[in-house]
Amino acid sequence: MIKRLLLLALLINLVPLVYDNQGLFVQAAHAQFGEEDDIYDFLDDWFDDDDFEDDVVDDCMNGSSVVIINNTSSTYTVGNAIYQENCTQRIYACEMQSDPPDCSTTLIGYVPDPTDCAGVPNGSAYWADCGCIGGSTGIYECPDDEVDCAGVTNGSAYWASCGCIGGTTGISECPPPVDCAGVTNGSAYWAPCGCIGGTTGITECACPNTPFPAANATVASGAPPTEALGPDDWGLTYPENVEVDISACLEGGSWKAIVTTMHGKYSLQARLLPGFTQVTGIGGNTTDANFCTQVEDLKGQAYNAGATWFIIEAVVAHENVHATRFEPGLEAVTTTIETDIEALSVPNTGQTEADAISAIKALPGWSTALTNAQGTWLAQILTLVAGDHAPGGPTDVAEFAIINPLVATICSHATTNSWPVCVHCP
Repeated sequence: MIKRLLLLALLINLVPLVYDNQGLFVQAAHAQFGEEDDIYDFLDDWFDDDDFEDDVVDDCMNGSSVVIINNTSSTYTVGNAIYQENCTQRIYACEMQSDPPDCSTTLIGYVPDPTDCAGVPNGSAYWADCGCIGGSTGIYECPDDEVDCAGVTNGSAYWASCGCIGGTTGISECPPPVDCAGVTNGSAYWAPCGCIGGTTGITECACPNTPFPAANATVASGAPPTEALGPDDWGLTYPENVEVDISACLEGGSWKAIVTTMHGKYSLQARLLPGFTQVTGIGGNTTDANFCTQVEDLKGQAYNAGATWFIIEAVVAHENVHATRFEPGLEAVTTTIETDIEALSVPNTGQTEADAISAIKALPGWSTALTNAQGTWLAQILTLVAGDHAPGGPTDVAEFAIINPLVATICSHATTNSWPVCVHCP
């Protein structure tokens, strides 16, 4: 039993047992016994072995120098390493000083150093009623007094729903709640439109009737074209769709759509008609043999009979004139589009505003309203671009702003280099 207790102490407390050349039982070296029972009891307690026979003890009492013990094993630690010896035979002197072991020693593993409550390996801090104290904490005992929420030692103030009350605070209990209208124990409450209910006289929120600001409507190019160019079309700028975003307002048992943004997207196409070649100018494909023809076609905006030269930049400039009509066109019809959108609603089933918005956008009327929005925008644009193609009008001005500098450069180069006279040059 003594041996087992010793091993248990080693494993729990990691107290190293020095195993020197004299063996595990050196601390019992040269023990002297006066009676046979003394020897027997010592061996029995030390090895926790009930199989010691009287004749073994007699050997020692009768002058034998050794005792042979079979099938014994022991486990011990050195530092935090755990070893085990497995011996088939051990020989001990009668005075209990062991002979050197003649058996194998096996490393079982390692036990980590214990950590105290302050996180210090092998530290001496420990848990007490007031927390971790001792060791490296700098706290050696728990204080006798407690401080209440008002900062009073051994005071009686305490934390309640309204804060620290009782004790020296002068507040014996929490005051009754006040609603958003300032009424004690009132039933008014905060809603998306403000404080309603109770004494406010407002039973439910009403949706705002502020129109969507037309100036907030925006447009941008880059939408994929859905209209193909005709055989004689140099370009086309076309309103493709109107994107609308909404919030939702709860009124009269329904969630109603409220327009928050309106954005038009249009496509812009430009090309040279089949049979035409891009004029690349001096250093490009302009030569003394073709420059006059190029100038003629450029100045005639490629409408001359048999024309074959033009520049794509002039076509783009033409279409950009039309594009300037798109934002004013959308601004002019925002009220019509808003009216269609804000006619949509879904019943209130206790859903969130986000869920209500999704439900509104899932209505068949939503896609219909957006289709109508694109048509309304297109109709307004057609009205605004009606005068763009007039002779000397906006598109002509835009094209010649691109053409004239190129013509001037070509003609100047032709004069400087004594190219043939061209009647189309200035």
